[in-house]
Parts: sequence; C-alpha cells; structure tokens
Amino acid sequence: MGDQSVVDRLRRPEYTGENRCLPCTALNVAIAVVAAVAVASVGLAAGGSRGVATGVGGGVFTAAVAAIALRGYLIPGTPAITRRYVPDRVLEAFGKAETDRPVLESVDDEAVVATLSRAGVLTENGDTVVLTDEFRTAVRDGIEPGEPDAAGVRAAVGADDIRSLGPASFEVDGAGIQRWVSSEAVAVDVALAAELDERVDGWGDLDRDDRRDVLTGLRLRVERCPACDSPAETTVERLDHCCRRPHVAVRSACRECDALLGDHVVPASAADTWIERVDGSEPLDRTASPSS
Repeated sequence: MGDQSVVDRLRRPEYTGENRCLPCTALNVAIAVVAAVAVASVGLAAGGSRGVATGVGGGVFTAAVAAIALRGYLIPGTPAITRRYVPDRVLEAFGKAETDRPVLESVDDEAVVATLSRAGVLTENGDTVVLTDEFRTAVRDGIEPGEPDAAGVRAAVGADDIRSLGPASFEVDGAGIQRWVSSEAVAVDVALAAELDERVDGWGDLDRDDRRDVLTGLRLRVERCPACDSPAETTVERLDHCCRRPHVAVRSACRECDALLGDHVVPASAADTWIERVDGSEPLDRTASPSS
C-alpha cells in the first residue's frame, strides 16, 4: 500500500493518459536519452568500466522514462518549451500546431486585462470588467462536485506535489501551505485555471503567487455560487483608520448559502482594477474607530 501511495502521489493524470502531449513526451524522451548518454560518458571518462558506466546510464534512462510515464514530463514547463522550439510541421503532425492564442507575458493589471480580453475571458460592461458569458459558462461546467481533487489543485497552483490538509488547505511541494477561504473557492480556481490553460499561452509559466493573484481577480467576478448556483454578491469597502494607512476590503459570498468565494483586505494603494472595479464603482468609505 505504501508503494502504491508513492506512485499515486507521483502520478499526474492531467498530463498523462488521454491528456498526454505526444510532442512533449517525445521531447522528454530525447532529453532522457541525452542525459543517460552523458552520465555514461562521464563515467567512462572518470575511469569507470564500460559495464558500470552503461549500467548507470541505463538506470538514469529507466528512471527518466518511469517519470515521463507517471508525470508526462521530466522538465517543468515542457508544453511551453515544446510550443516555442519544436518546428510547426512537427506540431501539426501531432495535432498541436501553434494557434493564435494570446500570450500572457506580464502580470501587470492592464496587461492581464488586455490579454484575457483577447482570449475571450474578460469583457467590458460599462465601467466594469466582467467575465464573458461563454467563459463563465465554461467555468461553471468545469466545476466538479464534491471536494476538489489533488490533480486539479496541482495544475491550478503549478505544483509537483499536493497534500490535502483540509477542504481548503493544501501542502504544496512539501515546503509551504496554500489556503483558500472555502472549498468552493478552491473548486472555482481549479476550473478557472483549467480554462486559462486552454486559452492563454504563458499561463503555465507564471509563478505560484502570480497565478493566485490572477485567479483571485477572476474568482471575484464569478456571479453564481458553485455550491447551490444562487447569485454571488461582491462588496467592496474602503477602510480608513486614524492610525493606519487606508485599506480596501473585498468580499464575495453566496446570497443564499453564504459560501465564501473571496474575503480579502489589501492596501488602498494596491487596490487596482482587479479590486476597485469589481462592482463597477469606487470602494465605499468606512472610517474605522481607534480600538480601545
């Protein structure tokens, strides 16, 4: 059971089986061959016997192929590398020809809005930036019932290993913990990330913090609760305190079941278009009294 548990933790179903990218697999196998030959050559150059060098090189190749079989790749970011360096005619042979998908090259707010607008994710509705009807429907259809699965969370945050610590808390790569405000928020982010990966080049290259910021901005624009399909309401308030710098509080929750989709407080100076324009208006002022 222990061995099977290790295998299950290594397995990446989002990149294997019917989701396997054949050009990516071919590229990684080629890398494995080069690595095995290099290791064997170093062994020979160091004075090792041919048999030992060949055995070590073969072991490296076997381990690499096992990793590719379980995970779909050896090198993180392989899909982006494949699109960038593999000739178009090769991609076309595998049905992976380059498309005109927008490229997310910057996480600057204006750049993100512009890129996601070109990708059919966002659109302007008066003074408000909202999700397009088509994208909203796709995300709603992509939300899985029940607790979010580890594979979906791994893909959403760009992690190699995920361990659930609770409905909305996960250990990431054994080194840190990522928390959401609710399991409903996790489910929405998983569906959002899957759609972004289909529509936008460069999404898989973003670091974890940038992914979280983009997903948070989109999640605050989700209009219906993933738990009961009732309307979600987002409120934005400016918090002024006599002894602190102004902050902006944004909260999104279901009107019926109170499921939280977002609950954030940020400095007013950082309350850019992702926060201030959620409801199409400036934040309401709320002056906080000094605490006693």
